[in-house]
Amino acid sequence: MTAFYGCGFTEFTVPDTVVSIGDLAFGKNLKLKKFTIGKGIYKLSERWFSTPKQLTVVIPPNVKDINPSAFEGIDSVKIEFSSDNQIYSATDNSIISKIGNTLVGTVGLLGKVYELHEIVRSISEGAIIRRRPYGSTAVWKEMKDGIAEAAIIKMPSNLIAIKDQPSLYVQSACYEGEYSISSGFSPLESFTTEKYLYETFLGNTASNQKCSTSLSDGYKWRHIIGMSSAEIGLTAAIVVLGVLLIVVIILYFVCPRDKLSSAADDAV
Repeated sequence: MTAFYGCGFTEFTVPDTVVSIGDLAFGKNLKLKKFTIGKGIYKLSERWFSTPKQLTVVIPPNVKDINPSAFEGIDSVKIEFSSDNQIYSATDNSIISKIGNTLVGTVGLLGKVYELHEIVRSISEGAIIRRRPYGSTAVWKEMKDGIAEAAIIKMPSNLIAIKDQPSLYVQSACYEGEYSISSGFSPLESFTTEKYLYETFLGNTASNQKCSTSLSDGYKWRHIIGMSSAEIGLTAAIVVLGVLLIVVIILYFVCPRDKLSSAADDAV
């Protein structure tokens, strides 16, 4: 199924006879609000949508494999299960595998603070995903709230393991549990509770303090990939001042010599 790109319907139900859907088959369906998957679909892997609106996706129990990349291109996603799914559950921006209560991926745009559900015991590789808003080609400085998504991550007491989260630059990691976790990502700060008896958490000294949701000035600047407008302006000003200084120095040394040479010529 690939023929619904740019259509204007608000709801769509995939027929049970359909067994696969092509990439961006429902791209730029800007009025689409609800999408119900049919009983012939067993795997969600292709990127089907691109819309800035909230989209409710209804998933039947026959779906046994969900790749979070299937929800790329949707700024706001609400996942519903038509009946109990034996493998997955969904809450807020999270898709959780019931097998081990593992966070397998995030959907939609995340806020500045991303809080994992209390049942999560582990985070799979690359599960926490930052996305560009619909239609944006910018990097982090244009993200939601003007700051990188998931700048602060709150983790429940049940969490025991985190696999690698590539390119995840985090201001603060806040953990309520007691298990030693040393790898996954490298936040600038780590906040733990009195239950945590180890010296370090995610590579930082464990701080038994209340989780801070404020962002340091250093983070606000350095989470940006490339230079911000302020940095560009400052750099340009420094370059102009440098050029002017060089011109002044040249004039200082050149002009007096020219005058002396002229005076000597007149004397001769």
